[in-house]
Amino acid sequence: MDCDIENLVKNCRDCQRIRPESKKVIVHHWMRPNEPFERVHADFAGPIMGKYLFILVDAYTKWPEVRVIPNITAETTIAVCRDIFATFGIPKYFVSDWGTQFVSGDFQAFLKVNGVEHRKGAPYHPATNGQAERYVQTFKNKIKTLKCSRNDLKKNIANILLAYRRAIHPATGKSPSMLMFGRQMKNRLDLMLPNEHKQEEEHVNIGKNFNQNDRVAVRDYLSNEKWKFGTVSQKFGKLHYEVQLEDGRNWKRHVDQMRKVGDEIISKQSNVPSVSNEPTKTPTQISDNVETSMQAQSCVNGPTHNQPTFIAEEPSKESLPCNSNLPSPSMPSAEVMNDKGVPSHNESERVMRKSTRVRRPPERLQYH
Repeated sequence: MDCDIENLVKNCRDCQRIRPESKKVIVHHWMRPNEPFERVHADFAGPIMGKYLFILVDAYTKWPEVRVIPNITAETTIAVCRDIFATFGIPKYFVSDWGTQFVSGDFQAFLKVNGVEHRKGAPYHPATNGQAERYVQTFKNKIKTLKCSRNDLKKNIANILLAYRRAIHPATGKSPSMLMFGRQMKNRLDLMLPNEHKQEEEHVNIGKNFNQNDRVAVRDYLSNEKWKFGTVSQKFGKLHYEVQLEDGRNWKRHVDQMRKVGDEIISKQSNVPSVSNEPTKTPTQISDNVETSMQAQSCVNGPTHNQPTFIAEEPSKESLPCNSNLPSPSMPSAEVMNDKGVPSHNESERVMRKSTRVRRPPERLQYH
């Protein structure tokens, strides 16, 4: 009787239609690949702030790749996959769901041309592509935690990827960057650690060396002149120098752009009068200098009754000695012309003359 009841229930359409789902089998794990980028899992996430995210995860290293895309068409998917394959190489297996962009003819032709085997799970069974599905949930939670805006979406994605790629994965016991590149990616925390690997300088004979204060010629790329002359002022490393030109400018040049010249090369700036760096004098300072000059003139030529006397601070005798041979700054020397009309520079022929300019006291504002 029990067997008859069991067969009756099994063959009853209405009874089988309302029965719950059967017990799930033990989770079957994919076989571990033998090398990086042998099998990859891909999926889409979004829309997030008006954008979609294409997520691809390597099954061997757990290395994630996330790209922000405007749509999820087959053409966009092919373009993103081509870019990723150009960076990490073409995988052997490509695992995805039954999305229309993955089963389209263009995408299937793209995988076939590159020799990629496309593996798809059963429809509406996301566990088959669980590697990508799990990362989609992880990534969405991180975006919600950061509360990022649309303008900061790419910036936050980069920060999430950097942290994930450095973290130790529980399935492999190593970080994705260590398995992918054989080294740990660095971040700002590594700046706090001491540098254990110091680079040792290699003693290589370059064949051309300049010392400080050497006269050199350097290439000029800003004017019609090919070379400019200057002096070596500083050395950077082994191949770069700072040269101070004759006009005061400082140029940085490679050793191939320099050549040594003689120390007696006449500078073009030697005949140019130097510009005084003295600050501009105020009217009060100018009037004081006029009084001092007139007192010095009075000391040289004796007092004059026709000129007014100024009451000012008298300079010390050591600074203005009363010497009859002291030349006055206001008395230019007269040049004697010879018979050919050329000024004579003979000291005996020079005739000194006294200036006839009338000196007036400066007008000062008087407060009564």
